[in-house]
Amino acid sequence: MYSEAGPREGRPTALVVVHVAGALGGAERTTVNLLSRLDRARFDPVRVIASALLRPALEPLSDTFVEAESLRLEGWFTTPARLRADATRLRAHLREWGPAVVLGMMHYGAAMAVGATRGLGMPVVASFRGPAYEYLRRYARDWREHGYTRLAIAHTARKAARVTVPSRGTGRELVRRFLAPPGRIRVVANGIDLEDVARRARRPIPDGLPHRARQRVICTAARLCPEKDLGALLHALRRVRQRHEAILWILGEGPERAALGRLAGTLGVVEAVHFLGYRDEVFPYLAAAEIYVHTCEFEGFGYAPLEAMACGVPVVAMDCPYGPREVLDEGRAGQLVPPGDVAALARALSRLLDDPARAGELRRRGLERARALSIEAMVEGQTAVLEEAARERIHARR
Repeated sequence: MYSEAGPREGRPTALVVVHVAGALGGAERTTVNLLSRLDRARFDPVRVIASALLRPALEPLSDTFVEAESLRLEGWFTTPARLRADATRLRAHLREWGPAVVLGMMHYGAAMAVGATRGLGMPVVASFRGPAYEYLRRYARDWREHGYTRLAIAHTARKAARVTVPSRGTGRELVRRFLAPPGRIRVVANGIDLEDVARRARRPIPDGLPHRARQRVICTAARLCPEKDLGALLHALRRVRQRHEAILWILGEGPERAALGRLAGTLGVVEAVHFLGYRDEVFPYLAAAEIYVHTCEFEGFGYAPLEAMACGVPVVAMDCPYGPREVLDEGRAGQLVPPGDVAALARALSRLLDDPARAGELRRRGLERARALSIEAMVEGQTAVLEEAARERIHARR
């Protein structure tokens, strides 16, 4: 239906990256990983318009950094008038800088970039990081928000020179639900640096987090919000603890923190659940765990399971649309369970705690999968798409 992005050679090009984010997650790590490894002999200059929370990571990697807040840019679709206003403010910078290609990260950033470059002859690569339809059908406030957002994303996909997605499932959703042109979609899986992970995983856990020798540590890392479905994990933990002295480390913050704490109390597992908050360095925690769990209602890719596999930790993930199945190589590199199925999740966790041989096999396969999903392949794939879009602009001018 659409092609996998592969390495291509191209001439250097001026690049602008637009990334408006409200939290630090997988999409933000993708942007950081891309710019940290970008071949500056092929891209120069590199200018970034991004949220203030990304400044510490992205400003050192760019020639110019502009805070999105200074331009009053939104991070998600609200009204058509707001999108037009945001695109107009962005347009002034793009006209001044004259990039050969613009990378719009996430759905709204890409929509702004497409609107801002109208008539300027600047190709836009829209990087859609997650399944927007799955989000809208669950969390859109009303039919007007649902309808407007779908139309805006569909327009962006049609007008962008290229669209990159981290998984084949996300690409299929774009074609089916947003009528995106299949020929413009390129799959570029997120990647990871195994050597860097191994080095960082060896660092001591800052606060020590002592636990008794018999306790079995289960870990998850996620923003504490409804779509991460961490309530299902707490319910599963209660079942697991009927047979095993298991505890749960939860890395992350978010609006569901208080509600999850109350649920842990209701389930009688409050002493076994450790809310560790947001951590800049997650790898020592992942490496110290016996199992990593990924519970989501939907996911474009799922960076956290990949990070756990790179740490040599077996992964259990809900088989949600669309990323986990592809990250875990159709279930060969980790254990997949049906979305929202608490009983199946508890059985999978207990099985791994009971079966060291099975856990060891998943560790081995997970490391192999992490090795295949390298950061070098990801950067080359994204680079190829950017250069492909820039070359189309050059040919169109001739």
